[in-house]
Amino acid sequence: MPPHRYLHPWFARRPTPASRLAVLASVLPSGVDADDLLRWMQIGPSQGTDGESIVEYVARKKSNEDERDGTLQDHYDYPRPFTQSPSENERNEIHQLLRNQWDGELPTVQIQQLVAV
Repeated sequence: MPPHRYLHPWFARRPTPASRLAVLASVLPSGVDADDLLRWMQIGPSQGTDGESIVEYVARKKSNEDERDGTLQDHYDYPRPFTQSPSENERNEIHQLLRNQWDGELPTVQIQQLVAV
């Protein structure tokens, strides 16, 4: 399956982390750090990355995913992102950025379901 097809498979009961990330990034101001976006989506190790950015860490892990032993969680060293949610502090951080971007208001995101006919 082509990589863009992984964004949101039609049969998924929940949006994939990539879909959640795309929606969040679309309403945040430009210039938000990619590591912050990944951290808010719970993508990346909970412990430090020894000077490596989260983006670099995830890219390195993805590049050798086929060679892994054990589960994806063991390989990446963090839980599957769809099982996690941002902490209250992280949500407050996101909300503050959004309010600054949207004149004091939190934007409303409306997702419409596409139905094949």
